[in-house]
Amino acid sequence: MNSTQPIISFIIPTLNEEQRIEASIASIRRLTAVPYEIVVADGRSTDQTVERARRLAARIVVSEKFVPGSATEKNNGGKAAIGKYLVFIDADAEIPEINGFFTCALGHFAAKPRLVALAVKKRALPMEETVASRFFFGLLNTTYRVSNNLLGLGLASGNFQMIEASAFRQLGGYREDMVAGEDNDMYIRLSGIGRTYYDPSLYTVESTRRARDLGWLRLYYRQTRNGIWVYLFNRSAYDEWRPVR
Repeated sequence: MNSTQPIISFIIPTLNEEQRIEASIASIRRLTAVPYEIVVADGRSTDQTVERARRLAARIVVSEKFVPGSATEKNNGGKAAIGKYLVFIDADAEIPEINGFFTCALGHFAAKPRLVALAVKKRALPMEETVASRFFFGLLNTTYRVSNNLLGLGLASGNFQMIEASAFRQLGGYREDMVAGEDNDMYIRLSGIGRTYYDPSLYTVESTRRARDLGWLRLYYRQTRNGIWVYLFNRSAYDEWRPVR
């Protein structure tokens, strides 16, 4: 953590992420533009995730018990965080050009007084990018752009969410009764108390491990179905969302 009061708190929810956690933290540590802290919110990993994160001087918050989904870990990290802005980022996601990214991101919050949350474009890690990943991520990115910027509905991928800390706490954090879809639910609720915005010029890169496990068509169907259920029925479409490592 930087020695000064952090402006941004990075919260990484983890469960058995020993293969990714060090690269994830190292990616964040390239940030020099603003003070920050890193909080690893672990869901009781049985591998070396916590030990490896601790060696890199991240703050560690471990759940009291295992709970399916990542909402509990996100909430635990959000409660422990002290930054003005909370950035929830998955362990398999990274932010290229991180200094310019957050200079621009913080500029949005400064220029838009009602802004409470920011969403950005999804892309695959460069070594995993394919025609299929560009196509399906493109569909999702278009959905997020239309939902946030045109319709004011507030939808966003859970691999990266930047939320004003006071708004996060006003809403009581993520819904822990959702094993999936808590990310979209959060932005839907945030759009009820302020503005959410999607910036198409900013992007994160992430692993395509879930697509490799399920296939792109099946993954897109599951994500789309779940998003519709969250919006229409206020609950997840699934009772289980199996972790893929």
